[in-house]
Amino acid sequence: MSAQELQRLHKEHNDELFAGNIRLFLGARKGGINEQIIKTAKEEPGSFWALNNGITIVADTVDLLDKQQDGSTLRLKRFSIVNGCQTTSILVQAKATPKAKVLARIIAAKSSIKTDIVRYNNSQNAVKIWSVRSADNIQQTLREQFKSVGINYAPKLAGARKKKDQNIIELDRLAQYLAASHQEFLVQAVGNKGELFDQPYQKIFHKGIQAPEAYLGWLIGTMADLERQQLLEGIGNDQNSGLLSVASTYWICYCTHKLIKKFSKIDSPHMNLQSMAAPEFHNGIKKYTSKATAMFYDAAVDAYERDTYGSFKSTLRSSKFLQKIDSKINLRVSQLAARTLPDLAVVSKGVKA
Repeated sequence: MSAQELQRLHKEHNDELFAGNIRLFLGARKGGINEQIIKTAKEEPGSFWALNNGITIVADTVDLLDKQQDGSTLRLKRFSIVNGCQTTSILVQAKATPKAKVLARIIAAKSSIKTDIVRYNNSQNAVKIWSVRSADNIQQTLREQFKSVGINYAPKLAGARKKKDQNIIELDRLAQYLAASHQEFLVQAVGNKGELFDQPYQKIFHKGIQAPEAYLGWLIGTMADLERQQLLEGIGNDQNSGLLSVASTYWICYCTHKLIKKFSKIDSPHMNLQSMAAPEFHNGIKKYTSKATAMFYDAAVDAYERDTYGSFKSTLRSSKFLQKIDSKINLRVSQLAARTLPDLAVVSKGVKA
């Protein structure tokens, strides 16, 4: 495929051309590999195809319209470059001449295997599995829903990692927060988040999941972590403070979801992104995570036995510890009086537009 054709496609579609890719253009850092590729495109365009790994395009359908000696014309429906964003962007940036060509592999694939194609085409780059998942249809739908309220959801990699921003939801952390609401995935959320994007993925990001559910999980997770840090600072050198390490954030999420299940009707239509972004709603979540943090620490200290579970780190990754502490948490939740915590649906309904 000629550089000229890739330039035309990029001009017509811009970043939508890479809708199925896991990252956008990472830039041409001085001395970096992309700078060298730009130099090749400018100075040795005729050799570009032999020195570059090429690109991979995935489409719903591919039809051969015209076959000639000097090239063929293909018609692609719903297509994307899934491997080769850097190459394409470089050919555009370098304003490469038609002499520059690139090897192109074009695959007509069912949606059920597109994610695997993206994953394995990028395996040589040590790409994280959640970066691959960020390109699937579920995440794309959520991304569009969050975009309507100005939240950057599961952004693709583009240059240097940005500083923490409350308007950016990171997919790997969100998966851990959502997984922590399930007893069967809590230990995985603590110990190996990569596994969450394998078999558990279909349950964590279930079919039909909507942005409000994901946003609730994100708010619970971020606020649980803040409450954990505040309690840790408050208890100082307490001998059990190791139970409040970063890993305990997911245990606090687990407790928070138990509390919400008792006191809130989260399937209410009033629970939408607009109302959930309001300070009143955030304050409501804070009351839950504050209660959950104290509840978790109290139950964890009561259940912890070093001879049985080992270090604090191994304890928070122990299924055996989960079995013991779960009943303690359930008891504490059941003993809470009615209206101890606000109904989040009522809070959402009361938010002024």
